[in-house]
Amino acid sequence: MKDAARRALSWLAQHRRRLAPLVLVGGVALVLGPLAEAAPRETSVRLRLADSSAVREVGLSVVEDGEPVLGLRLPFARGAPPRIDESLDLPPGRYALHIDVTRGEGASRTQRTEVRTLEVPTEGVVIVELAAAEAR
Repeated sequence: MKDAARRALSWLAQHRRRLAPLVLVGGVALVLGPLAEAAPRETSVRLRLADSSAVREVGLSVVEDGEPVLGLRLPFARGAPPRIDESLDLPPGRYALHIDVTRGEGASRTQRTEVRTLEVPTEGVVIVELAAAEAR
């Protein structure tokens, strides 16, 4: 057994210059693998609004473990389009989407919040159907 170990060490000593790049590439791959897993992914979200002409503002908050991660507010002076597409860069995980839809103006202004779950990474576009304002 000692003779085999001696021969292996001798071979490694003779070929160390050839092996060095392989060891370097292997080490880099070992380090970058977990980093690539945790890198943010682009996730497409499409909001479909019922009665979009009455929508004056849409707020989108991404929450993880009760903490806000990302947020945006989209004001619409003359009503929102029926479909809003947004791209979010998020690390892999499970998130809560808090979607605030404000309709009407002045005293007739109402806000409704809907909460949905978002898994990242996901394939394709995440489509969220938002209900119309409830009749009073």
